[in-house]
Amino acid sequence: MSLLLGAIILFMFRRAAKSATAGTPSGLQNFCEWSIEFIDSSVRGSFSGKNKMLGPLALTIFFWVFSMNLMDLLPIDYTSF
Repeated sequence: MSLLLGAIILFMFRRAAKSATAGTPSGLQNFCEWSIEFIDSSVRGSFSGKNKMLGPLALTIFFWVFSMNLMDLLPIDYTSF
């Protein structure tokens, strides 16, 4: 189930990247930009050093935890087939 959630998140971000516009962004693009800016500001606020691996790692962990918690909103009968 966690691999399926990871694939869904990757598909959503890829779709948002392909349909990105400079003018008026779509709702999915707004969500992706908001989440990246949120993680970036959180990492910069708590870590003052320079590390190129920390940002992508924080983004991955955030969406991993977010998707796992979002999955808990589904009734258990739908996920146990």
